[in-house]
Amino acid sequence: MTTAYSIMQYQPFSDDELKQWSTEENPVFSVTSQQSFRLGAQYNFTDRWKVAMAMPYNLSFDNREGHTHEENHKEIHNYGNDFGYGDATLLGKYRWLKLDDNSWSLETGLGIKMPTGETNTASSNSIVVPLHLQPGTGSWDPVASVQVRKTVNRWIFSEDVYTKIATTAKEHNMGDYVTGTTTASYQVTSTKKEQSVKVLLLGGVQVEYNSKMKMPIDHVHGTETMTDTPVPFDNSGFTRLLFSAGTLIYAGKHFTIPVSFSLPVYEHLNGYQVSMKWKTMAGLNINL
Repeated sequence: MTTAYSIMQYQPFSDDELKQWSTEENPVFSVTSQQSFRLGAQYNFTDRWKVAMAMPYNLSFDNREGHTHEENHKEIHNYGNDFGYGDATLLGKYRWLKLDDNSWSLETGLGIKMPTGETNTASSNSIVVPLHLQPGTGSWDPVASVQVRKTVNRWIFSEDVYTKIATTAKEHNMGDYVTGTTTASYQVTSTKKEQSVKVLLLGGVQVEYNSKMKMPIDHVHGTETMTDTPVPFDNSGFTRLLFSAGTLIYAGKHFTIPVSFSLPVYEHLNGYQVSMKWKTMAGLNINL
């Protein structure tokens, strides 16, 4: 069983900026923080085959929208904070190579992101937020993963790639997502197998890409109508490069504690979007 809590902190827009940059076709959105508590479980059928499932609970703080109506009338829609269960992911994995001392490991996975999340939640301001701000997406999205490991004495080098192909649901498409993470970790404690506590220091680079969302262009007081064919939303989609540092603590055979902190060193945002300031994650993995 795995648990993790993550926080992404952004640089929010002011109300004046939201009004200035919004158009009739493209509103502008602002958020201060997006957080997620994730609960997961994994079952090993054999030494090579396993299945993993994860369910998030998503939290979004200070959601605001700059919106332009006809005759250039501009408004600010303050949605407040929005909480709810997100979409669960089910992933089947196969290990092609086993990780031993000074060896390689290779594991691939295929699965699906299921529309289990909430798509009609009311925010703290008692307003039902637009679908792309909801905790869930309403869509069935294929996912895939590749994990490569190489050990060299106390060092572990790894490459993790994860991708999600977005499908259209409720007249919205949240955009395809790909991330690749290259990590080097060093075990600072003794490598003796009988040692009860092991500590690894980690450093890495992560690349994230999300294509533009698609949604109807007609907006009425902050909510999208369902009459138009979805079109690309100009103020969406991004490419990021982040540097990360963290630690991984093995407490006996049954407990693992990962902690990481990341800073963006490059960020390309399409249109007008809030930029990321930092993100962090802490978790607890229990091996039963």
